[in-house]
Amino acid sequence: MNPIAPSYAEQLADIARTLLRICIFKASPQDLPATYNCFLVTVIASVATNLAIDILMSEWKKTLIISILQVIVFTLTIRGILQFKNVAKRWVQTVSALLGTSSIIRLAGTPALYMFAPQSHPTDGATLTFEGLLIGAVLGVWSLAVMTTILKEAMEVSTLTSFFIAIGSNVLVFIVVVQAYDFFAF
Repeated sequence: MNPIAPSYAEQLADIARTLLRICIFKASPQDLPATYNCFLVTVIASVATNLAIDILMSEWKKTLIISILQVIVFTLTIRGILQFKNVAKRWVQTVSALLGTSSIIRLAGTPALYMFAPQSHPTDGATLTFEGLLIGAVLGVWSLAVMTTILKEAMEVSTLTSFFIAIGSNVLVFIVVVQAYDFFAF
């Protein structure tokens, strides 16, 4: 082992710190390592945080499948957009930043969402209280602002263009996930 090279735990901590700094607009996606290890870490984090929140609304097997599908569709959508803009070489770093920051934002809100979610059986579903919906809206706006900033830098486009790309890609993922949710009736 190279004594100068950082340990895996140190690398993970550096990735987490950078993602947190991106979330508060103190760093940019270019500050993340453009590696498949970073990408894999953010994919796992994204599936796990999707699962942690979505389990409030549905049965765990369905939620796991939908969480994985959501990450796959989102990754392919962003990669396609970057390919169209001729900056496909940035996809690993960009998707890592997008998945990682959204995971951190979801982690920030998960305790509050659980606190305001009514207790119910997972297969019966649950509805959030007004406070839960408000927290979800604030987290959604924060996530959209971060996503817009990341896409603006990755694609070298205006803020308005990156905002509409962020909205459009999220709508596309939402449509696919809703269709899949009905398809996977367990």
